[in-house]
Formats: sequence, structure tokens, C-alpha cells
Amino acid sequence: MANAMLAVNFVPNKFGRVRLEQNGYQYMVKTTRGDRRYWKCIVPLCPATINTHYDTVTKNANHHSHPASTIRVKAEAVLNIMRERCMKETTPNTNNLRGGKGKVTQLRVYGSHSRSS
Repeated sequence: MANAMLAVNFVPNKFGRVRLEQNGYQYMVKTTRGDRRYWKCIVPLCPATINTHYDTVTKNANHHSHPASTIRVKAEAVLNIMRERCMKETTPNTNNLRGGKGKVTQLRVYGSHSRSS
């Protein structure tokens, strides 16, 4: 039962599906059977897995073939907050586009497909 006390977080990924985070590693659902979920590391070919039952860890095969990426986990948490905020707010926020004197700065557009003849 030592695995039952393992601290894990369940967060949405960019597609709205659930990801499991634990100590800087992220897992995605591999299989679901009833109330049990079988998770695998998001890094291809990494053998690490976690099993949960009602969101409680029942098995932790934490043998990763790569180091933890705490920066990636923090960056995705910020992106999730930004996504939620974009979905809730209905008015545009131009504060991020303003220069030092309250003027909107010119934004460069790369990859424009329009041609002048």
C-alpha cells in the first residue's frame, strides 16, 4: 500500500484528455478497464507505467529511460491556465500588445501568402 500514498496530479493536455503527473514525469492513458486506468510515460519507448483504481495509484513501475522534465510540466501548467482563461473571457485583451506609452505596437506577420502584382 505504499504506492497508494504516491502524490500524483491529474491535468488536461492540449487536446482536453487527462494526463497524470508525478515527480516531473507525465503519463497518458494506455488502457481503461472499468474503474482502472493503465498509464504509460509520454516519452516514446520509455518503459515506465503507473496503474490507478479510482484515481489511487495501485502499481508504480517507475523505471524511466530519461531524466524528469520539471520545466516541461511547469510550462504545460501555465499553458493550461492560459487556455482556460481564453475560453472564459469574451472581450479581447490588448494590454499585452501595448508599448510603454499605451500605444499598440506594430506586429510583424510572417508567411503572408498575398502577392502584389
